[in-house]
Amino acid sequence: MISKRTKTVLWLSTLPLVLIAGGAAWAVIYPLYLNLKGGAHTSYFIAFHVRLFRLLAVTMVLLICGVISHLFDRQMNGTK
Repeated sequence: MISKRTKTVLWLSTLPLVLIAGGAAWAVIYPLYLNLKGGAHTSYFIAFHVRLFRLLAVTMVLLICGVISHLFDRQMNGTK
């Protein structure tokens, strides 16, 4: 059985990935939105900042914490 703590940590580890996916979807949808709005300039420039790589680090740390929490739960329950 997975504890609420483990479920919460694993759920939180997916949030940065959801934010990145949302940003990528917006980059694809935005030119279409501008065309519908009135034919405005539809070119765009995407810049990836080093700060965005922190999201990857946060995701990895939370995922590792979730796995450790799950292993601790299994040890406390006496199962392998």
